[in-house]
Amino acid sequence: MDFTGIIVIAVVVVMLILFLSNYRKDAAYRMVNARVKEVEVSERHQKKGETFTAYVPIYEYEVNGETYTARGAMTKDGNRHAIGNIRAIAVHKNDPENVRLVKHSIKARNMGLFLAIIGLLIIVLAYFLIA
Repeated sequence: MDFTGIIVIAVVVVMLILFLSNYRKDAAYRMVNARVKEVEVSERHQKKGETFTAYVPIYEYEVNGETYTARGAMTKDGNRHAIGNIRAIAVHKNDPENVRLVKHSIKARNMGLFLAIIGLLIIVLAYFLIA
């Protein structure tokens, strides 16, 4: 086996390790629905001295009968976070105050990583079949 083959195998092993560690982290979270409770509005300054209005949603969600709140990501779009809107968030199973405001579901992220690994495996197989 030449040096290129070793590098290809090493990349596949690293991708597999990343997939498994990501899967284990995501297994500690579960998805719950959160409602926009309020939206904080403030004026912010950019580097060029310009100002803009910033909107930060405050989400309210319930876990095991208790209500929690979490701050969302700041945005310049005031229409994006209407009070009462529902959004899925990932809540840590052992610490309900530990949340992830994900753009895509955890399963969708895992599927992307899984497909990347399958693609790498196809490349490795093609390399060894051609070599």
